[in-house]
Amino acid sequence: RRVYVGAARTSDLLPRLYEDCVPRYDLHCPHLEHLRLDPLSLSGFDIQNPRPHWRLGIYLCVNVCYSMRKEGRTVILNTGMRTDIPAFYAEWLANRLRAGEVCVRNPYNAAQVTRYRLVPSVVDLIGFCTKNPAPMLPYMDLLVPFGQFWYVTITPYGRDIEPNVPAWQETVRIFRQLSAIVGVRAIGWRYDPIVIDERHTIAFHRRMFAEMAAALAGTTEIVVISFVMCYA
Repeated sequence: RRVYVGAARTSDLLPRLYEDCVPRYDLHCPHLEHLRLDPLSLSGFDIQNPRPHWRLGIYLCVNVCYSMRKEGRTVILNTGMRTDIPAFYAEWLANRLRAGEVCVRNPYNAAQVTRYRLVPSVVDLIGFCTKNPAPMLPYMDLLVPFGQFWYVTITPYGRDIEPNVPAWQETVRIFRQLSAIVGVRAIGWRYDPIVIDERHTIAFHRRMFAEMAAALAGTTEIVVISFVMCYA
């Protein structure tokens, strides 16, 4: 299941992009005491008396799943729900991993900060979703004690649509390098969002998807696609 929490203190802040972010649920859960999630924001748990909130904002997302591991608890730290940490805040994450902790500010109460442990004895796997994993590569040694899964988005758009994203050929090169480090089953390709317009036609996407797939052959077993959805 998924746990949403807020931002961090000034010294190790996960950058705050929106001021109005709030979690979906707040509750206390004795099963998560090893994470010191108190209070925590939780979505999708069958636990009594959650308090619903309908606006969703995320600084950091911790997916908590139940399995046979760690007395029935597996903890997945998903870094990709709010911003692109590998692309823009790799050094910040490296510092938090070295420290073995991250502090999270309660979006309802700015004076309330909770400390979370970022150590292999607590976190089983760290998940990434990025359009540029290159800045994280120098810090891969810090991730060795953790399980990893990477989603890397590679799309054929130019700087007019994605001005801060490397050319897709460069991202493919980094993808292949990352796949060699973590393994083909620990990395997936995202070809999304798919934008359909006069320039980016269906024929264009078919051609570019085939070209990228050929370039990524043997580096992953997963590809995810989706179409752009515009919200009013």
